[in-house]
Amino acid sequence: MTFPLLFGSLLSLMVAATHVATASPESPEIEVALRSDKERYHLAEPVQLTVTFENKGTQPIRGYLCAAVWCDATTLLYGRGSAPFVPYGYPPLIVDTETGLKRIEIYYGYFQRTLEPGASVRHELRVVLDGNTDRPVLSSPGKYEFQIHYQDTVEGHDVNLSSNVVRVQATPAPGEAPAAFAAYLRLLRFVQHPVIWNNPSDVPVEFLAAHGGSAYVSVLRRAQLVALTRHVLSGHASRAEQELYRRLKEEFP
Repeated sequence: MTFPLLFGSLLSLMVAATHVATASPESPEIEVALRSDKERYHLAEPVQLTVTFENKGTQPIRGYLCAAVWCDATTLLYGRGSAPFVPYGYPPLIVDTETGLKRIEIYYGYFQRTLEPGASVRHELRVVLDGNTDRPVLSSPGKYEFQIHYQDTVEGHDVNLSSNVVRVQATPAPGEAPAAFAAYLRLLRFVQHPVIWNNPSDVPVEFLAAHGGSAYVSVLRRAQLVALTRHVLSGHASRAEQELYRRLKEEFP
């Protein structure tokens, strides 16, 4: 039986800047930017994003400036093709229990921070499942667009920011067997929240044994590495986990 730890995974967003919004001539000059790690993805593959806030003014600014999608002030929007943007829903954590799946409420607290002129704050986000639909974000072939919207009060001024739009292409993995893809979809919660699992070395074992040639092997192996890093750094990794961690570090330096 698997019990994921109540440990919030800090997921990531990479960001390239283009938009500065100011509420008045005296309001703080803040830039928010968004970037993906690549332009083409396989279906249901994690989209790795980075969001950055930067102080473009000449004075320090103080505000929440939280660049994570579970922050109330921040909304990640996305859409496929010409469809209108919809808000991305951060997936809840799931625990396997004898009575079935149980949703866990986790509170993430944020504190105000000070950004000096020219300083920035950045967070990364792995976008896999949409908690509003319980389906992969990249669920169908086509072009997808992502944008960050941030609405907050900074230095007494209402700040309403939109990032640049990031565009990516989703395509089926070449030669992927339907059985392998279906098995991968059943592991998407592990891919979304790798650090909350007690036994990250065991979760994808059956998949790796049965579908070693799948295009999604590297996705699962990277998720294992993320989870095992926490185990190793906290001193809770077994000898076998330490050895697997060493091999994965060599595979994904």
